[in-house]
Order: sequence, then C-alpha cells, then structure tokens
Amino acid sequence: MMWLVLKLDYTTADSPEIKTQISGYRSLEEAQHIFDHLELGYQLSATVRVKGNKQIMITAIQLYESFKQNLGDAIEALKSGDATLMREAMGVDLDISG
Repeated sequence: MMWLVLKLDYTTADSPEIKTQISGYRSLEEAQHIFDHLELGYQLSATVRVKGNKQIMITAIQLYESFKQNLGDAIEALKSGDATLMREAMGVDLDISG
C-alpha cells in the first residue's frame, strides 16, 4: 500500500513565520493535481487561496511516496527521511535579457 505525502511550507499575511502542512493521499492523480496547482502559485510568487478563505504564500512544496500501512507512519517516514521524493517545486528559469 502506498501513501503520497504532500509537504507544504507557507507563510500568511498575519505572520511571516514559516508553517508546514503535511497531507496524505491514496490517489496519485489527486496528489499530482493538488501539487500542480500549488506549484503554479509558488512559481508565480502569488498568494493562494485555501480552505477557510485563507491566503497563503508558498515557500516550498514537495511530494513524497511512502509504502507505509497508515498515514501516521508515512508522515513519520517523511520526517525521518525514509520517504522517497517524487517531485519538488522549482522556480521558472527564463532568460529575458534580449
């Protein structure tokens, strides 16, 4: 059984302190869909509206896979470095010098 674990680091308008949200998904399609949307906000340095009508600014996002039986163990594997990194948000590298 596989868990897809999304790790999101972000700030809010109220606080410059970086917060971390970790979420687990069973469906690769759902996890990648959410990652793609959040990655776009990261690449554009745009605030993203999330549940509860909050606005966040994403500072980092990674998607991991873990073959643990339950989500708690998958999250612990991520924290201990035993989960496998699948994707990480990267900035867009454009040469606009002419």
